[in-house]
Amino acid sequence: MTTDEATAHTTRRSMVAVGWAVLLTVLTNMPVFLIGALANQISTDIRTGAASIGFAVGMYWVGAALASMSTARMTRRLSEATLGALAIVCATVSLLGSALWLPSWHWLIGWALIGGLGNGCGHPASNHRIVGAVRNARLGLSFGIKQAAVPLAGLVAGLLVPLTALRFGWHAAFAEMAAVGAVLLLVSVRPILRERRSRRQRTTDPRVRRGLIPAVRNELLIVATMTMLSAGACNSVLAFAVTGALDRGIDYAGAGAVLAGVSSMGAVSRFSLGVVADRFDINPFRIITAVLLCCTTGFGLMLIPGTATYVIGIVLAGGIGGAWAGLVHLSIARLAGESTASATGLVQTGSYIGSAAGPVAAGALIAVGSVETAWIALGTMALIATALSFVVNRRLRRFRARAAPLVDRPVRR
Repeated sequence: MTTDEATAHTTRRSMVAVGWAVLLTVLTNMPVFLIGALANQISTDIRTGAASIGFAVGMYWVGAALASMSTARMTRRLSEATLGALAIVCATVSLLGSALWLPSWHWLIGWALIGGLGNGCGHPASNHRIVGAVRNARLGLSFGIKQAAVPLAGLVAGLLVPLTALRFGWHAAFAEMAAVGAVLLLVSVRPILRERRSRRQRTTDPRVRRGLIPAVRNELLIVATMTMLSAGACNSVLAFAVTGALDRGIDYAGAGAVLAGVSSMGAVSRFSLGVVADRFDINPFRIITAVLLCCTTGFGLMLIPGTATYVIGIVLAGGIGGAWAGLVHLSIARLAGESTASATGLVQTGSYIGSAAGPVAAGALIAVGSVETAWIALGTMALIATALSFVVNRRLRRFRARAAPLVDRPVRR
C-alpha cells in the first residue's frame, strides 16, 4: 500500500468512525427528545399529566447513569463494538416499544428507562471507536462533531412533529426512528466481528487488561463532579428556556425561535471549539473554564430585567455554555487512551446524574419561587463547575509534570 493509499484509507476509516458515532448519539438521544417533543400528544392519548412525562424523562437519565456506572465491568466481558450494538438495541427497543405498546404512563417510564440504558452504553462505545480511528491532531474536531449530534437530535425530534406526528400520529415518529436503529444495527455487525478477531489476537500482557490506574481514576472523579454540575445547569436552562421567555413577555413563536437559536448555537460552538483545540493545540480544560465562565455570565444576564438581556444570557448559558461536553470527551481521550470507554463511563455518570436532578430541582424552584430563583441556583452550579474546571486543569498539569503513566494500557493505532 502506497503512502497516498494509506492516507486515504485512514481518512475513510476516520470518517466512518465519526459518522457512526454521530448516528449512534442521535439515535440514543431520540427516546428522551421525542418524549419531550410529543409530550402533549402522548399525554392526551394515554391520559396522563406533566408529572408522568417528567418522571419518564428522569428515568431515562437514571437508566443512562446505571449503564454508565457499569461500563468498566461490561468492557471486561464485551468488546466496545458489542457495547455499541447493545446501545443500538436498547434505543431501538425503547422507540419500537413506545410506538407499538404504550397503554399507560407506566409503560412510558419503562421504555424511557431502556432508552437511557442505550445512551449510557453509547457514549463509551462511540468515544472508543473515535480514539481508535482518528489521528490525535483531529480528535478535537471529531469529538466536537460527535457532541454536536446531541442538539441535532433535538432538531430532528422537533422536525418529526410537523412532518410525521401531526400527519400520521405520534406513534409513527417513534416507529421511524426505530427503523433507523434497525438499519444502524445491521451496519454495526461487521465491526463487531472484526473486533472479536482482533481481541483473540491481542497480547496476553497484563498491562493490556488492568485499565485505569487509581491516580487517573481520582482525577476523573473530580471531572465527573464538574460535569454533574455543568450538565445540571445547562440542561435545566434549555428545559425552561421557553418558560423563561414567556415570563419576559415573549410570545410562543418567539420563545420557540429562542430555543431553536440556542440549540443551533450549542451545535456550532461544540464543533468550532473542537477545531480550535486541534488547530492551536490548547489544553481542553482551559477552554472548558472559559466556556463555563460564559455560562455563569449568561445566568447573571438572565437576572437583569429586559428581553435583550434574557436572549443574550440564554445564548451564553445554554448555547455556548453547553460546549464543554465535547471538550471533556477530548480531554478524557487524551488522558485515558486505550481505556477511553471505561473513563467515559465514569465521567458520564456525573453528567447523567446532573441531567436527571437539575431540571427536577429547577422545576421545583420555579413552582415554589420564581424563574429568577431557578436562574440563581443554576448560575451557582455553573460557578462551582467553573472553579472545579480550574482545579482539574492545575491538577492535570502537575500530574503530567511528574511524568507518571496515564494509563496501564498502551494506546494502539
